[in-house]
Amino acid sequence: MSTPRALLASALVYAAAVAWMGRHLLASLATTIGADVGDPVLVAAILAWNATTLPWTDAWFDFPAFHPVADALTFSEHFLGASVIASPLYWLTGDSIVAYNVTLLASYVLTGLATFALVLRLTGSRAAAFVAGTAFAFAPYRAAHLPHLQVNLVFWAPLALLSLHAYLDTRRRRWLALFGAAWLLQGASNGYFLVFFSVLVGCWILWFLILPGRWRDAGWVAATLALAALPLVPILARYFSAHAVYGFARNPAEIVAFSADLSAVACASRHLEVWGGLSAGCAAEGELFPGVVVLLLCAAGALSSARQRDERSRAALVPSAVLALAAAVMLAVTAATWSASIPPLTVSASSVAKPLWRGLGLAMLAVAWWTAAPWVLRRQPAAIARRLRRAVSGTMIAAAAYFLAAALSVAVAGPWRWIAQPADLAHIPSGLAVVLLVAAIAALWRPWSSPPSVPGFYLVGAVITWVLTWGPEPAAWGEPLLPQGPYAWLMWLPGMDGLRVPARFWMMTALCLSVVAGCATRALVRRRGRTASSALVAAAAAGLLLDGWTTIPAAPLLPPFPQPGALRGQVVLTLPLGSNRDVDLAAQHAAVTGGWVSINGYSGYEPPHYDRLRRASDAASPALLAEFLPHGDLHVVIRENWNALTNMIDSQPGAVRVAATPHWRQYRIPRQGKPVPHAPAGVRRPIASLAASCSGELLPLTVDGDAATRWHCGPQQPSQEMTADLGSASAVGQVVPALGRFATDYPRQLRVETSVDGAVWEPAWDGSLLAELIVGQIHDPLGNRYVVTFPPRQARYVRLRLQSSDNVWYWSIAELEVWSGGREQ
Repeated sequence: MSTPRALLASALVYAAAVAWMGRHLLASLATTIGADVGDPVLVAAILAWNATTLPWTDAWFDFPAFHPVADALTFSEHFLGASVIASPLYWLTGDSIVAYNVTLLASYVLTGLATFALVLRLTGSRAAAFVAGTAFAFAPYRAAHLPHLQVNLVFWAPLALLSLHAYLDTRRRRWLALFGAAWLLQGASNGYFLVFFSVLVGCWILWFLILPGRWRDAGWVAATLALAALPLVPILARYFSAHAVYGFARNPAEIVAFSADLSAVACASRHLEVWGGLSAGCAAEGELFPGVVVLLLCAAGALSSARQRDERSRAALVPSAVLALAAAVMLAVTAATWSASIPPLTVSASSVAKPLWRGLGLAMLAVAWWTAAPWVLRRQPAAIARRLRRAVSGTMIAAAAYFLAAALSVAVAGPWRWIAQPADLAHIPSGLAVVLLVAAIAALWRPWSSPPSVPGFYLVGAVITWVLTWGPEPAAWGEPLLPQGPYAWLMWLPGMDGLRVPARFWMMTALCLSVVAGCATRALVRRRGRTASSALVAAAAAGLLLDGWTTIPAAPLLPPFPQPGALRGQVVLTLPLGSNRDVDLAAQHAAVTGGWVSINGYSGYEPPHYDRLRRASDAASPALLAEFLPHGDLHVVIRENWNALTNMIDSQPGAVRVAATPHWRQYRIPRQGKPVPHAPAGVRRPIASLAASCSGELLPLTVDGDAATRWHCGPQQPSQEMTADLGSASAVGQVVPALGRFATDYPRQLRVETSVDGAVWEPAWDGSLLAELIVGQIHDPLGNRYVVTFPPRQARYVRLRLQSSDNVWYWSIAELEVWSGGREQ
């Protein structure tokens, strides 16, 4: 069969398989969405936005959600790489849901074909290419990420690797151009793979270019990467800037929680038809089951290639086999503590960590000897001595360069804190050890075959990326293995704190295993007849399909709003807000496709004020409207059967019900009221002293100019109070507390009183602060200042008293200000 016919046949097989897996979705392509109505609806909205808005512009970053905040697109991924496929589908159909569903299904076929092309280039075997394409297109890991289109859109990665291998063979620059485009589109499809795939590319450069001494080619590849990254620079800069404004950062505990346990390879996605019941070592996003057939192919290929090695390589077989057997025995007992006594020796393990690391160490020794023995046997002692001297000098130069780079990065840490911080000095010893190790390996070792081993690289790449799935604190069966894993080194890079799922490195592992499986298939069919080869390939492909077989769910969407035409160009609030994910997603998606601005939103991050809007919605409080009604008409859509919210909207002056369906009620409320102040006015009054009912020693922290420190008293009780003494009577009309990063510690009910002499107190303000808190945090997301305004009067003392209790949250004040509230009296 010719290559074009083999490619077409493979495409038909992949398409037929995914069509049957997605048969329910294909039956209702415009009214249901693949997997569920969570992230897929978000991605469909962003893809529609990309298809109708010019990227890189300010308008593009102002995604029409979370009104009135700016740069809402930066709260999630931008999916520009996915839009290369989805935008033409949207322009053709005019339906974002259809475009999303077809893109999801097409990702399987495109991934298979890209891997087919890669392995065909590497092996020249169409059978091997078909098997490898099947392995990656239907890898079991894909089923675990059906709701994450960006994880499944990984076909650019095999194309990038294909380009690198083609450039390695031909040195034609057109392949570098294709590599740069594929790498850029892969990074633009998924922020995780911008980093994770780049790590694999870095390993490729080390293996195929640096270690063989092809420095000029390495320079051209590096220049290509730098050039390809230029379109991403303004986008990444905007993301960094916006995240700094809103204080977005992932909690380190989240990153640990979304790391894979070592035992996660025995955890399969529940969506898998055959292996869905395999659940050992499962955790959040830790379903790393690789499939049985791909591992069998890799093992069979390794055995087949071992028989074809020359005599000097076979000299490594016996020691490597002994070490591998010992490693297998050690790893087999990692699931339990054990002890064995053979007098006079006693061997035991009190935890899984000990036998695990011993087994891994033995396995590494076996691999090291198996790979290094041919090189060692070919060289004379004098040559080895020269290489050792080169290693010593190379590591010394590397150490000097490392210390210089560390000193420079710390020196510039002031204006560019995301590059390095003084605390990074603690990482210098670990970083130095890594640099020295890499330098020593580079000086001592060169690939023993010419050209370097392709299956060897992808096997090593699979191991490296698997290790990185363990995250910053590796664990096995829930027990810690190391205080810090290799992934922690990546976290020193700027922006890595935004990538909270190290387990997604496994997609790179699946890619590497698929290539190894393709190479193994080539070795297995090389000396077999056509009939035997065809039977072997068919059996392998069928097994791979069974391992990854799933039925793609078709999730029904919420019905459309009653009169979307009346909402075009307006500000729209959809209720309930925040507490019902489906409503927020439907509101956001409808805003993008309908041409209005949504107060609701759903994304990877949400702006700091959104939790307060959620609380106001849950309480059916009119404070929910305080930021929006003074600035223009407000359109409100309420889901049916939310009676408290419906009654609250009905009670607003001038509210008109525009339309209703069995699912939604649609209102218009005219502009009304005055804006709630978000910044103090008049003259700031200096505070001479402070007194409080508790934590008096912390009171200086409220006037130290540092919003990261706080006075706190809690849990909240009505007896708690704080009094500010201004030193002399003057006009006051506003008190301005700031919460800083302690956003949940606001008073649930507050009374403000003033006094001239400290004996007679006059009420100034009493009630809930929800409106002031919402407005304050919208306009000052980091300082979190809220302005309590009351009629100006003469006073020396201003007292804040709690009027309700909260058994969980404290009352905190990071900074406290008192203002005149207008022109000085």
